[in-house]
Amino acid sequence: MNQTLEMPTLYTRLSKMGFPPKFIREKALPEWWNSDLEENPVAVMEAAGYISKRLGLDIASVFNPNVPIKFKKVKSPKFKKRQNTDEQSLLVAQGLATRIAEIAGYACKYPVNELAADASQIRKTILKNNPWVDLEGKCQVL
Repeated sequence: MNQTLEMPTLYTRLSKMGFPPKFIREKALPEWWNSDLEENPVAVMEAAGYISKRLGLDIASVFNPNVPIKFKKVKSPKFKKRQNTDEQSLLVAQGLATRIAEIAGYACKYPVNELAADASQIRKTILKNNPWVDLEGKCQVL
């Protein structure tokens, strides 16, 4: 069944993931967005693209109102968590952290190289040329 993407439905689906409409309007939609555009199907599709990119969501799942919205696939994260913490409850934090890491990567002045698997090796490499571990030192290593 082919269904048009509507903004109220998108807000509802995103709320179920933990993103309230107020957060979407303030943080995920473009500055030029206003509620009048919610009736324009082309504008809603463009808004969905912005939301998908800014929140690290799988764009195909955002555009399809018949499936649950998912985050982009990332390598298996390792969370330090309290006992009995449900992994599903960490998905919003994981998705946002992934997107923040992508944005931070754009801030690096140096080209990105393959990352060493061992965190202690990355730390040692950074500290060879820097007095402490920071974003600039990390960018030099990557």
